[in-house]
Amino acid sequence: MKPRLLLAPLVTLLGALAAPVSLLAQAKVEAVVVAPATQTPSTFHFDPVSKSGLRGVSLVPKGSRFAYLVDGVEGPRFDRGFGQISLTADGSHHAYSAIIGTEAILVIDGKEVARVAAKNGQSPFIKHGFSRTGKRFWYVQDGIEKDRNFYQRLMVDGQAVGDFAGIGTFVYSPDESRYAVLVTKLNDQREFLVLDGKDV
Repeated sequence: MKPRLLLAPLVTLLGALAAPVSLLAQAKVEAVVVAPATQTPSTFHFDPVSKSGLRGVSLVPKGSRFAYLVDGVEGPRFDRGFGQISLTADGSHHAYSAIIGTEAILVIDGKEVARVAAKNGQSPFIKHGFSRTGKRFWYVQDGIEKDRNFYQRLMVDGQAVGDFAGIGTFVYSPDESRYAVLVTKLNDQREFLVLDGKDV
């Protein structure tokens, strides 16, 4: 076979290989500093937030205390982080709990929204989460003492819904207008459905 007969398919092959390179050259790359360069990898916590990227949540030392950096932005300083870090699906909102001395705080988007006494060094803010876009927020505060019994208090959009023996799965409707939660009551092993704050 003569060399000139191989030229056309070779050009076609090179063109196909060059296409991805061309697309990569057009791609826009953005970099965000999420933690000090001296930070050890073990203190990083990353959560996927969309199909196109990540939101970086990093625990960093600040003198004798610590702070979370969310995409490099520092939140309140505390003695010890506690429990989960909640993020909306698009990463635009975040929440977490932490211990400061003998108190526990709940932080939303870098701002303290609640502070109560810590129970045996533990935060009573045991569960929390956002609706799909972050328009609404719920959390559970444990250790509510009433009539010599202890309960879990459900808070939705900053308002107390009720005190229960236990609070289970919590969900918002797709349009975020309604919510449902499974709860248990004192001296009753059954689970009850609470819809928009009312027993069903």
